[in-house]
Amino acid sequence: MQLRHKTRKRRVKAELREDRAVVVGPNDVWAKDFLHNQFATGKKLRVLIAVDLFSRYLPVLDVRYSNRGEDVVAMLDRVCQAADYPKTIRVDQGIEFVSRDMDLWASQRGVVLHFSRPGKLTDDAFIEAFNGRLRAEALTQHWFLTLADAAEKLEAWRRCYNDERPHGAIGNKVPITLTKLGASPARHPERSRRTLPLGGPRLGSDHISNRLRSRLDESSVAGHIRPVQVLQRHPAHQSGA
Repeated sequence: MQLRHKTRKRRVKAELREDRAVVVGPNDVWAKDFLHNQFATGKKLRVLIAVDLFSRYLPVLDVRYSNRGEDVVAMLDRVCQAADYPKTIRVDQGIEFVSRDMDLWASQRGVVLHFSRPGKLTDDAFIEAFNGRLRAEALTQHWFLTLADAAEKLEAWRRCYNDERPHGAIGNKVPITLTKLGASPARHPERSRRTLPLGGPRLGSDHISNRLRSRLDESSVAGHIRPVQVLQRHPAHQSGA
């Protein structure tokens, strides 16, 4: 039998996106994701994470057995009443983030949902790196017996992360200070590369270098520095004997 061969149409998995805007202030861009873990009994739990990319502030770690789109929306409304609504939220294409509840909430609040491409973890590399840090420092360090126990331990870690822990990416500052003051973390002098002065190696402060110079001058005046002696060859060596 002769069958007609149809040419397959090329399916575009993701449209070409524009370059992302630079994060310039707090609540400019948030990143959200889910992290899976289990209790000591083997039951599964899910942790909803939201991070401010400017200040590295962690507004919430929501621990539940399971999440739906309406649960995510309710949690965001509760958190944003204190931290204000972000302009953009970077999320993956999970069923909770592509739900109608999430879409309606974003359109009513004026929030732009920026979806990453399927299978492209590098589209939101910061949240992926943060997930590894949270798992190594909190999830794998504790046994969670109940949901309340997990929420209490993760809340203690979140407060330490926000209020006590300095971050090198924002100039060794605490995230909550940038959230309150709105300071810019662009190039800090303590993180810039230092170069040696043109006059020689660094000797520390100026008073130490001046003290060394004064000692050298005193020793030269007192005659402690031996003069350079010119060695003369023996006449026998000069004649080639």
